[in-house]
Amino acid sequence: MPDKILALFSSDSRELYMADAYRVLALPPGYSIQLRYRRKHIEGATLARITTLRGRRGIVFFVSGNKPDSGLEMRLTSLRRFEVADVQKDSNIGTFNFYIKLGDFADAAPLHETAAALLPPAAFVSELSVQEGPNNAWLDRVNAVAGFFPNLTFFLINGIYHGQKPVPPFFNADTRASEFHLDEESRYECRMTLHVPEVRPTGISTSNSSTVAQLNVPANHRVGAQNDTAVFEIQTQALQQRELACSTYLWDRCGEVGGKSEPEAWRIELRWRVRRGRAKAVLFGGLMAAAATGVAIAKYAADKIAVTPSSAKDWGLAVVGAVVIGVCAGWLYEFFNKK
Repeated sequence: MPDKILALFSSDSRELYMADAYRVLALPPGYSIQLRYRRKHIEGATLARITTLRGRRGIVFFVSGNKPDSGLEMRLTSLRRFEVADVQKDSNIGTFNFYIKLGDFADAAPLHETAAALLPPAAFVSELSVQEGPNNAWLDRVNAVAGFFPNLTFFLINGIYHGQKPVPPFFNADTRASEFHLDEESRYECRMTLHVPEVRPTGISTSNSSTVAQLNVPANHRVGAQNDTAVFEIQTQALQQRELACSTYLWDRCGEVGGKSEPEAWRIELRWRVRRGRAKAVLFGGLMAAAATGVAIAKYAADKIAVTPSSAKDWGLAVVGAVVIGVCAGWLYEFFNKK
């Protein structure tokens, strides 16, 4: 029998649960997402080991037909692999919060002999064995569940890049959320794949919480085909402090859920932590040291010229000192002027 994996099930019984599954399909590899479960929805043996689950690998499943009045047969569809980054109990509301780091997409199904006690609606968190399938691509997983979702654009943030170098997300243990570390006054790329289940005129909209890090998507952006790719620029501005945390939200510009346009619950959040680059600090120190050297040379030459005004050597040193001071001043203005 295959090794057991940790199974987390997100169902269509509530809009917020469906939005969780939508985000599982949208967020970039390595990024973390929070899924919440009540104690009664965690299988007993798994609940007894809840404190040992950090680092455990598993798969997120979407459960369709879990609404009492849906008239649909309950169906389990695998979405994506993950690794548990942390599990925290919130005694105030009686839930366990799972913080999971997203991995590859997965085509898998619980074995036929899996006990009903390990599956919805009896349990939404359990450990079980699965049978692997061949359809592990992102579009395969989207097509497997799109019919159960509102008419929204599915998109995958493939990653954030600095030139051709990927920028990895980091899990912040204090906030229990992922974030991308960006340098100030830099340019990055957000690379995306998009799929519109029902072809219609739509596009991606964004909202940036701060001007320090802005993901720039044209206001009239349109998805060019049913399956499309897009690259958007991210720009960071100069900081007045050591670092700053902020976010960007992305959503389907023409999406509609339950008669509401641009539904907030379905927005995808990317978190940034913009930092002052160490290279700039080193450059600033180097330029200041060079400028001080130029001043010392110029002063030495000026003292010599006062004694022997006709000395070509001393005049040459004076020119060298002035040039060093001028070049350093120009570079300091170019790299560090905040206006």
